[in-house]
Amino acid sequence: MQEIEYEEWIIWNASLGIRDFVTIGRIDTTESVAWLDAPYDMVGPFSLDELITDGFIRFAACAVMSKQRWQTDREALREEALNKRRKAQKEFYDELERHNRRKINAMQCSQREYRSVLNLPQIGALELSQIKSAYRKAAKKAHPDAGGSQEMFIRIKEACDALLELV
Repeated sequence: MQEIEYEEWIIWNASLGIRDFVTIGRIDTTESVAWLDAPYDMVGPFSLDELITDGFIRFAACAVMSKQRWQTDREALREEALNKRRKAQKEFYDELERHNRRKINAMQCSQREYRSVLNLPQIGALELSQIKSAYRKAAKKAHPDAGGSQEMFIRIKEACDALLELV
């Protein structure tokens, strides 16, 4: 067991495509389990017998293997890692596209609502003066000092600000 502690192993993180050298840290000889040495000491417990016999043991985020196994399998492992990263990147961009579509739909719904609050046409380009004029008219009627509600006055102000940002 003593030579196992000082032998260097390969740790491979396929999702990041990172390879590093590690040594075995703690060994529990009663159960034949071990943990890697720092800075990878969070990897474990794992079957030391399996690692020695197969030269390879896989975890959720990484794999630990002998140098000989790395030499034999490295091209396949790199190809697998590349495919995983491509898949993750595609999923990320697909989700980003869905998010942007939802955001655009929400903005379009909001813009219709804002136009309605200010009694502006639902379609067509708006002029700056058109928005400001509609705001003044609506704000006069909805202002709390003129007998309107505070909530409606706030909605009118929000609608005006949002539409002005789009012009």
